[in-house]
Amino acid sequence: MEIKIVFTYYAYVEVFNSNLKYLIYISFFLILVSCEKDIPLGNEVFKKKLVINSFNRADSFLSVNISESVNILGIPSSSKLSGDAKVLVLKDGLILFNDFIKVDKGNFTIPFKCLRQSVYELQVAFEGYPSIRAKDSVPLLDPVFEIDTLISQLNGHKLIFELNDPVQRNNYYLQLFAKGKQWNGTDSLEVTKALNYIADDKIFISNLLTISRDNSFSLFDDELINGNTRKMSLKIDNSDLYRKGFVASEIILKLSNVSETMYVYYLNLLENTHVYGGPLASTSRENGNIDQGLGVFCFYSNTTRKVKIP
Repeated sequence: MEIKIVFTYYAYVEVFNSNLKYLIYISFFLILVSCEKDIPLGNEVFKKKLVINSFNRADSFLSVNISESVNILGIPSSSKLSGDAKVLVLKDGLILFNDFIKVDKGNFTIPFKCLRQSVYELQVAFEGYPSIRAKDSVPLLDPVFEIDTLISQLNGHKLIFELNDPVQRNNYYLQLFAKGKQWNGTDSLEVTKALNYIADDKIFISNLLTISRDNSFSLFDDELINGNTRKMSLKIDNSDLYRKGFVASEIILKLSNVSETMYVYYLNLLENTHVYGGPLASTSRENGNIDQGLGVFCFYSNTTRKVKIP
């Protein structure tokens, strides 16, 4: 009787282990299936659209870069457009410009300055493409900030600056540049390059849900500092200041007050490249603010400050 009980126990364990093995296989298969992401390339007819890239600084002429969308399965080619485009520009609902304009290698300029706190609407018709329409407003104020100090550290520098934020709602776009000499043997050329940095201030984390690391730009709004001053620090590695024959002598901090449209556009860019791990990480169809097209039509104002590298 005792032998029978032992045999039954071990037989049950063997059956259980065998079933457990199949359960593990099935679970692993289900995990793989659930992680798949179908990218609908399909057999749909590809319809080209106009692509607008128009980043306009307050008080400057309105400039537009225009190209065409490219089929991801097609043969790469130059997508810049040239020819005549019918352009309509409205300022605060009133016609500012309404005429044909020559597009030269994808670019054209409207000879009117972008006035602060004004709302502009752009409409473009180009033969062979759906007509596009976009609207955005020009920020009122330039950012007010000063560089406090540049501290030399073991493997780099820490740049500290103080922002004086106004009471009005503001969205900020921060960039760093390094100015210096690019050496080629005994010859040198004065150049300015985008500079990567690490921004681990709480104000960046609260907006991006992650630390902004090793980027040449970052975003933040003034929800946490509205109407107050705040010191923030940026960490710069020496490998970015001195690389491949480049020797930096000056750091340039450019802070822009950007429209809500521009802020959301760059926020989506960050989310699809840095925060969630890649350009296919998001299935959002957010393509800026171009109706019947792609790209963005937006405005900003900016302030620049410089500091010498000791």
